[in-house]
Amino acid sequence: MSQPLYFFWVHLARVFILITFEPLCHPLSQWVEDFKQRLKQALEKWRPKAGYAAGLLLKSLLEKSHQWWYFLDVPEVPPDNNRAERSLRLGVTKRKIAGGSRSFSGFVDTASLLTVIQSCRAQSRSVLAFLRLALVDLLHKSENKR
Repeated sequence: MSQPLYFFWVHLARVFILITFEPLCHPLSQWVEDFKQRLKQALEKWRPKAGYAAGLLLKSLLEKSHQWWYFLDVPEVPPDNNRAERSLRLGVTKRKIAGGSRSFSGFVDTASLLTVIQSCRAQSRSVLAFLRLALVDLLHKSENKR
């Protein structure tokens, strides 16, 4: 992403973060609607004049604006993906320390285990207690098949 475009997105994200932390009162919700309308007009104006790559971005912004700006309508939705990024950090760190997986099945097993760990963390559950319950359940299921 080019430097000016990056700074535009950073500034826009900062504005939206401020908006989402304030209660949605009439002037603010009016600002959001005005913003969406002005953005739509600008995208429709500039899309035919843009090059191929920029045109694709403008097309995506126009066609998927309900997804891009969803957090403006629903204040509970954060305007960033920091939580998702933090949940990936454990897997990235593990991969760097261990040097990755040596096989695809090892990769799948590691990804599954890290998913369990991150899910338990998100739910404030003990990973070991969850794994114990999962093993007991697996044991009971295998005994019932006999």
